[in-house]
Amino acid sequence: MLIDDIDNLLLNAGAVRYRNSMGPSSAYHPCQRKTWFDFRNVMKDNRHLAKKDDITKIGKKLRTFETGHQYESRILDYLMRLPNVQIIKSQAEFNDDVIHGFIDAIAKIDGEIYVIEIKSMGDKYFNKLKDDGCEVNNPSYYIQCQIYMHYSEIKKCILLVENKNTNEMYEESIDYVSGVAITYIELLKRLARQKEPPKMISQDPSYYICKMCDFFPVCHNKQPVRNSCRTCVNFEIGDGGIAMCKQYKKAITLEKQHVEQDGTKCPNYSLLPEFAVNNPAVDNFKKELESIFNTKVTQVF
Repeated sequence: MLIDDIDNLLLNAGAVRYRNSMGPSSAYHPCQRKTWFDFRNVMKDNRHLAKKDDITKIGKKLRTFETGHQYESRILDYLMRLPNVQIIKSQAEFNDDVIHGFIDAIAKIDGEIYVIEIKSMGDKYFNKLKDDGCEVNNPSYYIQCQIYMHYSEIKKCILLVENKNTNEMYEESIDYVSGVAITYIELLKRLARQKEPPKMISQDPSYYICKMCDFFPVCHNKQPVRNSCRTCVNFEIGDGGIAMCKQYKKAITLEKQHVEQDGTKCPNYSLLPEFAVNNPAVDNFKKELESIFNTKVTQVF
């Protein structure tokens, strides 16, 4: 009973966050479609429709995120108590075009400046990390470190990882490789400006990456997307990563990126063709055509 109450508390805590930028953690993912969906804020706020199994999964995921932050705070506290370590800045923020992020810490250690990145993981992935290092066994973290070094202009990073099962710790020094950082920075900027989503990584809904994805309902089940500027054909990213409406030829803040403001629908909203199949009105129109012509309609637009 109490666990269910905790899960519901976490599910309903605060407003749903919609993205206005891309973070370094998005840079390396086997499915670029997921990254694009995330940036375009395609998911509706369907928390009120969540079933018990879904609420349980979401609660577990949110507790995992909170646990990660607790590990980070504790390890940072250890570093601050070391006589040979000076924390110059924690949660160092950076912005570039559509890219926005925070570096866990910038520290001077024995007179040398480092980026500090703190992670936690379970036993299985921790042991793999120990065997072959971050670049081989966790390229997502490796690329995050590269991007942090790029924006901080610091050439060395120390990755600190704690095993959530045993509390064993792992340390790795990572050198800056400009080609890696720039490649993935440019990838994020290119994805942000891409008009249509990348192709599906798999057509099979049971594929392991797909079935664990937050965007499974939209991607595989074709559920209707959130009506907002970001699912409209008129949305584009301008110079400096500014969200623009090409119809009105003006910048639009994240708060204004809703089709309906105060009950008034934007007259120029036009759903991206990719999501037309997710639209109940289109489905009804297809059924009407099929009844008239007595044949199956596979495409309306």
